[in-house]
Amino acid sequence: MRTPLCSQYAIAVRREIKYVFRNTDPETLRALLRSELEQVSYSDKPFSRVNSLYFDTETYTSYRDSVEGNDRRVKLRVRWYGDARTPSPCSLEIKHRRGDMCVKERITLPGITNAWNKTPRDFTSIVTRTLIASNKTRWQHYAYPTVFISYQREYFIDIKTGIRCTLDYGLEYQNTHISTAPLLHTMNSLGSTVIVEIKTRTTDAYGEHFPAFLKEWRMQKSSKYVSAIHHCFSFA
Repeated sequence: MRTPLCSQYAIAVRREIKYVFRNTDPETLRALLRSELEQVSYSDKPFSRVNSLYFDTETYTSYRDSVEGNDRRVKLRVRWYGDARTPSPCSLEIKHRRGDMCVKERITLPGITNAWNKTPRDFTSIVTRTLIASNKTRWQHYAYPTVFISYQREYFIDIKTGIRCTLDYGLEYQNTHISTAPLLHTMNSLGSTVIVEIKTRTTDAYGEHFPAFLKEWRMQKSSKYVSAIHHCFSFA
């Protein structure tokens, strides 16, 4: 019996606000977040490994939309969680953004639990066929693998308001533009950047219900994808 290309479909709508810290020890930010929020875990460890293979058009539309500050942007990626080499369910995500508002469509890819052992080109056909099977053909031209990004993530929540927060660090990337090797063949550091991201309801105004220390931080535009592309290429 043939495994279907896609099964479960989910959609999330929220506001995302990012704060970027360079040359900062994650422990400093972790202690501050713990002082106001409750740390939560979705595994037997206090953190998760987040793994994403990003796709773009051959002219890098997603990258250019982000760099040029276009209000409406879209990114495609295959994502899985946990140790990058541990079998884990994969999903195709289509992330639409307008300002700090985000709509994320998630399509489960059944039967693909060894993503780390596949090449970027293997995923081109998988993503293309999944988009067709899910009636998302308008995004077919985004099925060009560009970069693989992996990092550690910790989770926090404000029990009273439901505001969620993530702490991302240890960012690594692999240029998949011309690679024929399996993912994780050669990983490179994205430096000591640490990113704190707040996730709230779309009905919440910016800063509403934020802990006091968050209101003092300056929101910044940040894209792990753009940072990795900058490390891979030099665009004119």
